[in-house]
Amino acid sequence: MPHAFWSLRTWCAVLVLCVGLTAGAGAATVGVTISNFAFTPSIITINLGDTVIWTNNSGTTHTATSTTGVWDSGNISTGSTYALQFNTGGTFPYQDSFFASRGMTGTVNVIAPPVITSPTTAPGSVGAPFAYATIASGATSYAAIGVPPGLTLNATTGVISGVPTTAGSNSVTITATNSAGSGTATVAMTIALPANGAPVIDSPSQAFGTIGGAFRYTLFGSNNPTIFTAAGLPSGLLIDMTTGIITGSGSAASVSDVIMQINNANGYCQTTMVVTISSASTTTGATTTATGTSGGTTGGNCGLGGGGLGMLALVLLGTLRLRALRSSGQPQPARR
Repeated sequence: MPHAFWSLRTWCAVLVLCVGLTAGAGAATVGVTISNFAFTPSIITINLGDTVIWTNNSGTTHTATSTTGVWDSGNISTGSTYALQFNTGGTFPYQDSFFASRGMTGTVNVIAPPVITSPTTAPGSVGAPFAYATIASGATSYAAIGVPPGLTLNATTGVISGVPTTAGSNSVTITATNSAGSGTATVAMTIALPANGAPVIDSPSQAFGTIGGAFRYTLFGSNNPTIFTAAGLPSGLLIDMTTGIITGSGSAASVSDVIMQINNANGYCQTTMVVTISSASTTTGATTTATGTSGGTTGGNCGLGGGGLGMLALVLLGTLRLRALRSSGQPQPARR
């Protein structure tokens, strides 16, 4: 009866193996031979979901029993097999319960897909060296999507490094892969402007004036901007491109969305300011000097390098054209 019992058990294990192989695409089967009082090979490495089949080719009964209590094959008679699918990663030592004293032992190493455990946030600064190390045990290769400009991924080590060139928030998807599969994680890489880098506009986002009244508004920002431009100013107003001071006298009632930009050697910053010119007789508390709202803008579209030069050239041409029209006495373009 013991022999019949373990034979039935063996057939059940084989049935489970067949079902498992049908359901799990990519699963493999690895064989271990029992002969000459040894497991051959004694150490095997498999992927998660693979199955090990022990075949007894010796003339006596043996077992393949986990030394940590994970499984017990029971008696494997001569010519019989025992199959086990491994669905947990790790290292699993085992032995023959009858002949362990004769050194009849083995090990099954099960490789699981990588799990990324490195931090999910990584701050950096434009123009400063940056490095992020992906931590994923057992990974043999890496891939990444959404890496900030200026940075590159080492596909072998998982290190993302370089010198960021553009400020912004980046959601980076990192994939770590090995023979058993892949694991992914999302890392928030936030690249900030350096303290002494491109300028950031700090002046108020609104300004008010009256028809015929003296208008004065100063465009300013951090990091010592050297060029100031404004596109879409109401008729009668001009900006001093070296100081950022807007002066003049509004000639008609209007509400204008003015594109403001400041530049320095490291980059630029651009935002929109609303300029309202009203009739003095209909504006409560109106003054002859433009005033700004409390608080101010903190950047808008800002970046390093030559960005924004197209807008700068447009403003330059518009300013020169307006000055030429005034000098010739021709009608000036209407402002809304």
